[in-house]
Amino acid sequence: MTTTALVYRTDRDPLGPVHDLLASPALRELVEMFDGDWPARGGPRERLASLEAFSEVWNLRKGDSRLAIAADDGTLPTDRILALAGQLGLVEPAPVTGGHFDWVLVLGGLSTSCRSRAEYAASLLGHGALTADEVCFMGSFRALLEGERDDAREFAPGAGTEVDMLRALADAEFPPAAPWGITVDGDPQAAPRLAQLRGERPGKPGVRLYAARSSDPSRNANTADTYRQFARDVRLDARRVLLVTTHIYAPYQHMDAVRVLGLPFHSEIETVGTPPHLSRRVFDAPWYLQELRSTILSAHALVVACEAEE
Repeated sequence: MTTTALVYRTDRDPLGPVHDLLASPALRELVEMFDGDWPARGGPRERLASLEAFSEVWNLRKGDSRLAIAADDGTLPTDRILALAGQLGLVEPAPVTGGHFDWVLVLGGLSTSCRSRAEYAASLLGHGALTADEVCFMGSFRALLEGERDDAREFAPGAGTEVDMLRALADAEFPPAAPWGITVDGDPQAAPRLAQLRGERPGKPGVRLYAARSSDPSRNANTADTYRQFARDVRLDARRVLLVTTHIYAPYQHMDAVRVLGLPFHSEIETVGTPPHLSRRVFDAPWYLQELRSTILSAHALVVACEAEE
């Protein structure tokens, strides 16, 4: 797994990234660096289950926000971890392959990520790296955290939720030629995890805005929940979709998209991450270890989904 473009097509093996991950000397070195036993035997499902259990050692969030990840305290072999993360495709993203996409999905997240992704998507379209029918901003009614509010005030004054930020970014990067049509289901104030929003604004490209309902009321909506809301809203079969995220999250969010959007709807999925120099956050070794765990979890879920279709 290097800087090869993250592209799924229906004529390709959906488990290609999984096989690459399990064959990676970089992953094995990282596991053994943290005193883990490399699962050399068994099929992909068994090996990934073993790696998922081991990767709890890299679970620095413990169910909390990514902002809860403690900074590198100097006890880790930082340079080596970053080099291995680079070999696993978490550091330098491949450029977009280009051409025409039916939809460009700008994934939500923390304020710095949302801002960089929106700007990058607008730059790709504005400089002719690709064309698209519609751009979709995808998030939830998650309340902004204290650690992201200062940044959000710079581009979304008064925003209280992730979807507020996304709407402000959509208007800034794709200036409106017509007003939004917005519908909300549920009560975002009383039960934000059970509420959802759909917005649409005509134009070239057209712009959509989503806040997804969580499939698990004990947590905020996750990336897969936003994918499902989008898929329910559009005629997705046999289409071409580009995901715009942050480089560190691209491998796991790509595999989630293959599982949730590519396989069921026979659609082509490409995922591109914002280049590190465009990110407003410096990711240190603990963040890369956390997202390597995310990659393992998503790889395991993809294998289970593929086996269920057989």
